[in-house]
Amino acid sequence: MSVERRMNDIVSGRVCFNVIYRKAELDGGYIAECLELPGCMAQGDTEGEVKTNIVDAIESCIAVLIQDRLRANVIDRDTDVSGVERRETLIFEPQVVTAA
Repeated sequence: MSVERRMNDIVSGRVCFNVIYRKAELDGGYIAECLELPGCMAQGDTEGEVKTNIVDAIESCIAVLIQDRLRANVIDRDTDVSGVERRETLIFEPQVVTAA
C-alpha cells in the first residue's frame, strides 16, 4: 500500500489491515492472521467463515488495545473529580468498512 493511500485512510478515519489466510493442515479449515495486530488470529471451516471471524477478532483486539490504553491514562493521571455533577461512560461501536 502506498504512503499516500495510507495517509488518505488516516485522514478519512478509515483503517486498513493486512490479513493473510492459510489452509489449516489438521482439520482442512482455514486460518487468518492480521499482520498489524500480533496474535490476532481466527479460524473457520470456510473462506467466508474465517473472513467473518477475523473481522470479529480485529474488532476485539482493537477494543482491548483502546481499553488498556485508556485505563493506563486514568491510572497514570491524578484527576481532580471534586465538584463533578455527573459521570458518563460513552460506548463507541466500531464500524467496519470492507473493500469493494
